[in-house]
Amino acid sequence: MENLLSRFRPGAHAPIAVLVGSHFHSYRQFQADCQSNALPAYSFIEPQYFADFGHPENDQHPPSVITLGEQLIADVYNCLRASRAWRKTLLIITHDEHGGCYDHVPPPTAVPPEPPIPSQVFGFDRYGVRVPAIVVSPYVAPGTIFGESSAVPFDHTSIIATVRKRFSISQVLTARDAQAPDLDSVLTLPRPSNLGPLRLRALPYAPSPETAAVAQTKPLNSMQTALVGLAANLPPAPGTNLQDHLAKLKERGPRPPPPAALASVHDARNYVKRQAGNYFQSH
Repeated sequence: MENLLSRFRPGAHAPIAVLVGSHFHSYRQFQADCQSNALPAYSFIEPQYFADFGHPENDQHPPSVITLGEQLIADVYNCLRASRAWRKTLLIITHDEHGGCYDHVPPPTAVPPEPPIPSQVFGFDRYGVRVPAIVVSPYVAPGTIFGESSAVPFDHTSIIATVRKRFSISQVLTARDAQAPDLDSVLTLPRPSNLGPLRLRALPYAPSPETAAVAQTKPLNSMQTALVGLAANLPPAPGTNLQDHLAKLKERGPRPPPPAALASVHDARNYVKRQAGNYFQSH
């Protein structure tokens, strides 16, 4: 499965919560947009979660090779650094999990994003363990280390809050991002003077043909299994209303993927590509 790039070009009343198939492109499109100075106002880059013969996964989830993720990060930076848009770019590199590293700080309480559901075991009323985040911009002073800016800590919804503030979007997604601090406090330089190195060099690594072949037959890791389950619950028909579809999933529960889709990385990748392709084509 190729790296995916969702593109958002805000308009006067652009809803932040709506993403349709035409907004998704391959990572090659991101590279081309950097070269042609045609970057969208907002891009969200997903790594590759399933290996194929030409492109191993680079998502840094165990047991993936960490170096491949480093190569992706370096390439994103290099593309942006060489583009004419670099002086007005904010690159945020973050993770969805802590990677199993011990965190001695107890997670603080948090505003639940939505009202609690009676059958829900976890109320989402606290943050999780801390995850790393790197903010890269010519407006960030060299050596900046930032943490809590207020009583409310930075979290993933700080990215949403920053996008909403930057593009004057009054609509909030949930109560969580409504109170999240944005990243303005990190952009302290009056001019884009911290341009950074011209190029980053990640360590070289490429799997052998034998290793690539073996990767196709491996059992799925937990992340890949979750993605297959997500793909199984994409809207099944063209023109499906997303809100209605989500409401039905809450009522009847998620659909399980077919067993064949869980047999190996090769089968899972093909299933996810097929499900995602059907969804994107129908929207």
